Formats: sequence, C-alpha cells, structure tokens
Amino acid sequence: MSAGLPTRWPPGARTAHAPGYLLARHVPLPFLPRGLTLARQVAGWLPPGSPTGAAPVGVDPGAVRSWLAAARAHAQILGPPPDLPAFLGLLADGVIRSETAARTLLVTAGAGDASDPRILIDLADWTGTRLPIEVIPVGRRHGRPVQVYAACAAGLARARALAAAWLRQRGVLAPDRLTRYLLEDGIRLELDDTGTDLRDILAITGTAQWVWSRSSRSNSLATTLHRLAGLDRDLPVSRIPEALYRSAVPRRDQIAGEWPPPLDAIRVWAGADPRWSVTAHDQLRYLGPVPPMRSVDQVMAAVLSEHGPVLAWHQLRDLLVGTGMSPALADVSITRSPLLYRQESGGYRLLA
Repeated sequence: MSAGLPTRWPPGARTAHAPGYLLARHVPLPFLPRGLTLARQVAGWLPPGSPTGAAPVGVDPGAVRSWLAAARAHAQILGPPPDLPAFLGLLADGVIRSETAARTLLVTAGAGDASDPRILIDLADWTGTRLPIEVIPVGRRHGRPVQVYAACAAGLARARALAAAWLRQRGVLAPDRLTRYLLEDGIRLELDDTGTDLRDILAITGTAQWVWSRSSRSNSLATTLHRLAGLDRDLPVSRIPEALYRSAVPRRDQIAGEWPPPLDAIRVWAGADPRWSVTAHDQLRYLGPVPPMRSVDQVMAAVLSEHGPVLAWHQLRDLLVGTGMSPALADVSITRSPLLYRQESGGYRLLA
C-alpha cells in the first residue's frame, strides 16, 4: 500500500461511497477511468451482462488483483464506515432473501454503491466487520453464483424441507400458494417476481405459474402417473385429478385450484417432463418403456377388460374376490385405485 494514504475515513464518510473511495485510491491514474471498471469486473462487482469495454493497454489480471489487494489492505486499516453495521443489520431480520430482494432493500435504504449485496458483504470482509447473516450459495445462473442471504443456513434447510413436504403432497403448486404455506410455518421469503429466485432458493423446478419437486420420487403427481403408465394407453387429462384424489394416502379434502392439481398445472408439468407429452386430444402419452404394473393393478385391468368395460361396485368386487383377492383388499382397491374412473351412473371403468 502506498505511503501517505488516509488511515481514517474522511468526515461524513458513508458506506454508499466506500467501495468507490477505496478503488479510486488504488487504481493508478494512467489507467483511470477504465481501470475502475476492470477492477470491479475482477472483484465480481459488476451486474450480469454489464459492458466492460477494452482493458487499458498494458494491464493484465495480475495487476488488477494487486490493485484490489491494496484496496483491501487499506480497508483493514480504515475499518468499517460508521453506517456499515446498520446496513448489514437490515439483512439480519430473519427473512430469507434472494440477491435481487437484498439489492432492492439496500437501494431503498440508501446504500448507494454498496446496494449490491455482494459489494456490501465484501466491504464487511475487507474491513473486518462481523457478518450477522450467512451468505449461502444455491447454484449458478448465467455463469455466475446465485447466493441467498439468511440469518443461518439452518433456516434455509428448514424452508426447503417444508417446501418439499408440501410438493410431495400436492404434486404441483402455484408459487404464491407455496410461499403462503411457508409463511404460515414462520418462513419469510423475499424474492423476485419471475419465480426464478423461488426455484433456486427452494431447490425446486417449474415455471412462473407452477412449481414442483425436482425429484419425481417425491412428487405425488409423478408417482401416480408412472403407475398409470403401466396401462400403456393415452390418459385423458380431465380424469387425472380424480385418479390423484382417489389414490392419495391419507385421503385429503379437495381445495379449489390446488388439490387435486388443476388441469392446466398437470399439462404444464407433463409438458416439462421428458417422459410425457400432451397430445392434440388433451391426453397424456408416456414416452418411455412401459413400466411393470403392480399385481393388484394387473388383476383390476384384466377383470375390467374381460367383463367390462363398465361394472357396478358389487360386480367388480365379486369378480376381484373371485380371482383370489381378499374382500378387504378388493374394497380398498376399488376405493383407492387410480386406474378406475367412476361414471355418473355409479359404474366403474378403467381410466383410459
């Protein structure tokens, strides 16, 4: 670090101007102003997609890193600007925030150049200021890390576990429904309005309108449809909600627009899953190898194929019992099987 640099912040110094103040004193004059942009690029302080322009002639990344190292050493001597702890405290209110939400909060509070949470956190690190929050990496987007700002990693883990539990039950949910359920459990989220932040933070997938678990093993819609794929027939989308409702264990009350999932949600999910497609006749077609059927499903399909296509409850029960199935299992199978579709007349037929 050059001799003669200030050892204290100037009177009235604020966090809003601190990053620029530090860089301006350690980028050599011949390389200004482009050297400032290059330093911010190497530090990771530029917003995604920001134009950087050509690097000043004669400057290599090693020189830029030396400028940043000198700025950091200077910051350690200066210590934190007086208002830095207050800005960090804004992020320590128990809310789990995306980078977009954290930036919005800091901009509103007047953090200026440090409104980018990455810059604010680096400034705290450079000045030896204790962080009252945790910065948690949750993936990458457009080639750069995606970070979450939360009081602790355990809070994020709990939010993910609760989200996984809801999606395991419902299969597909609208994002606002999911965040409402999390809020009822004390999980507060602040995100962007595109749904991308929600999916990154909760480790789920989907669209701006619907979200679901990344794993088909923990998705009631996926598991039920995989079972129905054993019929080796196209499945009418209109009959899928009843199949989900019938086969849910434990049985859950219907909730309009949520459970069973609306038809649009089922179409969106199937359209995004490589194993399924939605036909022009609004049917779901399984694109993979036909999975083996459960033994009880084989019996059910065989009975209806031979004696159907429509059977009354007592007829279907008697025929199932006649195959060697116990009366209790026959009753449960008729009540719970997703393969069955109950007609308005009361008779039962195969869903497809």
